[in-house]
This record gives sequence, C-alpha cells and structure tokens, in this order.
Amino acid sequence: MPHQRDRNARASASSNIEDGTQRFAIRFSFDGTTYQGFQSQPYQNTIQDQLEHRLRGLLKRHVRIIAWGRTDTGVHAQGAVATVDLTKDEVERFAKMAGKDYLDETISNETKAARFLFSVLKEFACNTGFTGNPQVRYGSISSKAVVAVPLDFDARYSALWKRYVYYICSGSFYDQSPFVWSRYAW
Repeated sequence: MPHQRDRNARASASSNIEDGTQRFAIRFSFDGTTYQGFQSQPYQNTIQDQLEHRLRGLLKRHVRIIAWGRTDTGVHAQGAVATVDLTKDEVERFAKMAGKDYLDETISNETKAARFLFSVLKEFACNTGFTGNPQVRYGSISSKAVVAVPLDFDARYSALWKRYVYYICSGSFYDQSPFVWSRYAW
C-alpha cells in the first residue's frame, strides 16, 4: 500500500490548477475533554468528525480533511492544522458571503473565502459530553486562522515542528483551583 504522503501527492496532482481547486489550511485549537480523540472512528464523537460535519453543512457535499496528526481521547490541542480542498465555484460562493470584503476588488477571492471560512469555524461544536453537569455547553473547537495554500501543501508532512506540553499540578496550587485544572492537568 502506498504511503499516505504519496497518496496525498497523487490526489493533489489529480486535482490540478486548471480545474480551479484551491486548498485551504485551517489552524485550530480544541478542548478534547469529551471527544474520543481527533481521528474519525465509527460510532465515536471525534474532532475530525465535527470539523467534517461543519464543512459538509457549508459545502453540501462529502468532505474529507487531511490533518497534521491525531490525538488520544481527552487530549487538547493548540495550533493543530488541517486542510480542505474547495472547487472554484465554492471559492466564489464563499467569497460572496464574506460580507463587506466582497466589494473590495483588491482582495482575492481566495482570501475572501478564507475569511468567510474562518468566521464560520471561529467557535463551534458546542459539546454536551459528560462534564458532571448536562447543562454545560461550550464551544470546544475554535479556528485560529484559515489561509489559502498551494495544492502541494500537506498538513502532516509540511509541518516544521510539533510541541507537546504536559501540565502536572500537585499540592496547594491544584487545591486552590481544582475546577480549572481538573480538565487540563494531571
């Protein structure tokens, strides 16, 4: 079986510039407390499924994102990156939905579409997973930026670095604010 990088390269090459395909990189953060990790899994609530569901609602078609990697159940992320490919018609439709930017001819349709995508993905996936209180709802996924990127950009293999941070709280500090740290630290 070909390596994922090779499959992504073939997918990029098959959707060439002439057909107007444009790739967008989405940089986002998420609170993974009530998710079963990032990667899509059958019958599970995952970050990838939530992102694809949101995009599917906008695009009115099946959407598959390519992401930087994956996380385990309950893990949070800041600065995660995923890509989605849009057709020329979708870029133009989103550019028209970008509000006042639509009239500004100095801004490209790709930039307008990216701004619209950012506004739609800014904060969503209100989650009611088990938090001890079924009434608690919060926006658990939030985009930080959306930009048009070249078709050969790969969210996983174009990464220059990754950083993992672990918070371990003990003693009096944890005792002072257990509700804040209980979701983000051991």
